[in-house]
Amino acid sequence: MKKAILGFSLSAALLIPASFAAAAEGARPTDEQKALLEAKTEYVQSLPEQMNIKSGFTAYSGKRLTVKRGSFLAWSKDYIDWYYNGKKISSSSGSQDVGFIFPNIVKAKGIKRYYKSSGLHKWRAKKTHSIGTVTPWGDVVLTSTTYTDRKWVNKKGKYGSD
Repeated sequence: MKKAILGFSLSAALLIPASFAAAAEGARPTDEQKALLEAKTEYVQSLPEQMNIKSGFTAYSGKRLTVKRGSFLAWSKDYIDWYYNGKKISSSSGSQDVGFIFPNIVKAKGIKRYYKSSGLHKWRAKKTHSIGTVTPWGDVVLTSTTYTDRKWVNKKGKYGSD
């Protein structure tokens, strides 16, 4: 019986460290944590040119917009790839990537194109940054914030925020 109690005590000590328990008292992220989570970095990369045989061998330039949110402890990246030729957008696609280190949790909630015309595509990406821990029985979350980033891309290769 003593071994079982000792085993449970050691398991609890590993699952709920002192710093994690101390963070539970306030259950609010510090100003530094908020600043890191709300900070965004955006950059654009060129993609290889794409040929469209249907429209008479028209060449389309491609770009990838990356929006990174968070720090090295908890991060999310949204990617929007689009091909354009100055007259129209031939295609666009979106994807997400997340990563985190204990005691953070980051969940990708999806990226969706919510508006499409020949010259403009609008995208919405959602993600949740939390402070907590992942367990086999479900996540234990102290505080959580969901972010929604809205971006548009156009037929001239430009992009912006909605």
